[in-house]
Amino acid sequence: LVWDATMLDAMKVYARHNQPLILAPFALCGASTSASAVGAVAQVNAEALAGVAFTQLLRPGSPQIYGQFMVTVDMKTGAPMGGTPEAAQMMYLMGALARKYRLPWRTSGFHVGSKLNDAQAGYEANMLMHAAILAGANYIWHSAGWLEAGLTCGYSKFATDCEQLVGWYKYAGGLPFDDFK
Repeated sequence: LVWDATMLDAMKVYARHNQPLILAPFALCGASTSASAVGAVAQVNAEALAGVAFTQLLRPGSPQIYGQFMVTVDMKTGAPMGGTPEAAQMMYLMGALARKYRLPWRTSGFHVGSKLNDAQAGYEANMLMHAAILAGANYIWHSAGWLEAGLTCGYSKFATDCEQLVGWYKYAGGLPFDDFK
């Protein structure tokens, strides 16, 4: 649980100027954190809250965005794996914590483990976006073109994801009831 000097200096500048700060620790679950989803969330939560506390000491009331970027790791190769059920479960936990702390929450969307824009990429992407939306994300990054847990990007995946985002935007908006006035 360490914030390096560069990050601390940036936090100081943002807090002093009352600028919103996204505190989103990056975790490779099973490599840089516990392999357990709950353990990884506990560590990432502690890191994010340490940043929130630090900036609040500098300027009480400075705006914060609570967040995370967590992917699992293949225990055989050490390669990052996006699009896993554990990644979705961790989003649900982080969303619940963000609501408890009354902080806006940043997460990731379509960061899949697939190396190609194939069926695997499609179902992984939609599982993660579904989790992000149902968990109450306020700000969703990494939502177009990501493959292989962010190690690569694909033009066809970008186009597919942009098309899917239109549907997810409509889904998240709910049904209009203004027709009944």
